[in-house]
Amino acid sequence: MSRFAALLSPGEPEAARRIEADLTRRTGGFPRRWGSEDVQLWQARASVARSFGPLTLAGDLALTDLADLRTALAADPDTESAMLVLAAWRRWGVAALDRLCGGFAFALWDARTRRLTAVRDRFGIQPLAYAAAPGRVVVAGDLSTVLAGLDTAPETDRAWVAGFLSGQPLDAVRTAWRGVLRLPPGHLMVVEPDGTVTLRPWYRLERSAPPKVQDAAPALRAALAHATNQACADGPTATMLSGGLDSSTLALLSV
Repeated sequence: MSRFAALLSPGEPEAARRIEADLTRRTGGFPRRWGSEDVQLWQARASVARSFGPLTLAGDLALTDLADLRTALAADPDTESAMLVLAAWRRWGVAALDRLCGGFAFALWDARTRRLTAVRDRFGIQPLAYAAAPGRVVVAGDLSTVLAGLDTAPETDRAWVAGFLSGQPLDAVRTAWRGVLRLPPGHLMVVEPDGTVTLRPWYRLERSAPPKVQDAAPALRAALAHATNQACADGPTATMLSGGLDSSTLALLSV
């Protein structure tokens, strides 16, 4: 369940109230807000959006390999995910994304540059949607929250709806509402102080060279073992056995 939102639109109390109401309805808890004259960020079912120096972050974080990230940052063993992301961003900037593993979607405000950056993980595990219009940008993990931040309901994208109902492959960016879009996996969006919105990929699958054929099996086993260990790191984990090779392999690796 998505638990965050960001509104870049000074002096819009009604939009802010609608966003808070939607987050409350979906999460069952009143969201905590951080705000300045330029931007407001919400985090529901958690403490207020985290700040570290000039940076403030709200998002859905399901990070793995936290021990490695803490070591790289010389952070305390109990440092939480949000503070690790902020510390990494302050040290490495956008290059910090290469060091984040797992699923994540977040909005980050930099008070120095008055720039809002929205980020989605490599494979789109965590959802992130947005709507950008003159004078207002709404970012959230859920489409209903983005819609709540708009003054009027956007037109229905009839072509998208027709494709959905007919079972056609769907565009990874478009939604059922015109102007309400999904940030593609492995992309980031930067909103400049003048309202200019720029999207660009920060990750491409082809950057990683495949192993040689003779090394493929050991590499696959090592990758699966590592991923399974990370999935089990937080405590007891269940698996669903389908009778196929994949679920059986992961179940055996987990023990």
